[in-house]
Amino acid sequence: MPDLDSVICSSYDSVTMTAATIEQRLEALEREVRSLRAAVKKKSKKEKPWWERLAGTFKDDPLFDEMVKAGQKYRKSLRPR
Repeated sequence: MPDLDSVICSSYDSVTMTAATIEQRLEALEREVRSLRAAVKKKSKKEKPWWERLAGTFKDDPLFDEMVKAGQKYRKSLRPR
């Protein structure tokens, strides 16, 4: 079977596409989608979600605490009086 790039590029070389060419392109795209889905599924099983990797990163960090207080102060300053 031809790879996805060669099928897509060769079909644009001619003005008319035959049913066979369309079928080849569809098959190549379906193979690529299956491959991508498998890769995503495999990766998602290994890695923790981003928010779990980030949780606790700034624990006991005085600079982060200062940043949070500054953000609170700023948001409070925006409230109508």
